[in-house]
Amino acid sequence: MLVPCSAAEMEGFSTFGPEDGPPQTVRTFGDADLKNAKKHLPGLSLQRWVAVMKLKQALEFPGDSIALKNAVRALDEVDLLLRSGSESPLRASIAPEVPASLVGDFARGKYSPQLMIELMEHHLGLRPGPRAKKDPGWLLSYVLSMELREARLVLWWRDQSFRPALWCPDMKTAWYARALLKVVGGKGFGVCPHCGAWFVQERRDQIYCKVSHRKAQRVARWRAQRKQDEIQKASKRRKNVTQKTR
Repeated sequence: MLVPCSAAEMEGFSTFGPEDGPPQTVRTFGDADLKNAKKHLPGLSLQRWVAVMKLKQALEFPGDSIALKNAVRALDEVDLLLRSGSESPLRASIAPEVPASLVGDFARGKYSPQLMIELMEHHLGLRPGPRAKKDPGWLLSYVLSMELREARLVLWWRDQSFRPALWCPDMKTAWYARALLKVVGGKGFGVCPHCGAWFVQERRDQIYCKVSHRKAQRVARWRAQRKQDEIQKASKRRKNVTQKTR
């Protein structure tokens, strides 16, 4: 994976880009970049990344219904903050790129200002559609694809040899790409379903940051299932009483 960098950090140039200016210096995205998440993912960006990783992990290990429910809720909450807060892309000094057809329809009065904002938020990946809201897998597919829409496969010419690479124009894109590809030894990122902390996995199937949290989550699932069973039993008792009364 390649990211832009300063001249002091450079490992080469972006030989895969247009030559309409000074050559872009690039370097590989490495383990050292994972040590300062707040630097590379400031503000709500880190909170959203953690929510997306929670959802990804919950779908990979579907036995924990509590984790899946919490992941969907966490992503919905941070997206709501992004849409309404000062960090919203729609409030940036530079207007986001939107399809020309969308802009044209708005100019012709097809959309109200509020609907136009919602459509732009959908284009930016901050407002899932109705199908994504109903299906967590569809939601993850949509969100991750939007986050990685600027990444692209390239052929890097370095040291007189060709190297296939994934070009990430910014560090946020690189974080999402690294988390998804699990390029180091098959390991990737995990987000503990119990405490919400993110960690680098020691094994591909590691779900919890600590063994004690795995046990605590198992107890929480048991209690949730027991509560659900009690609710169903109470509902059946009420139904039986009603039928006898009749």
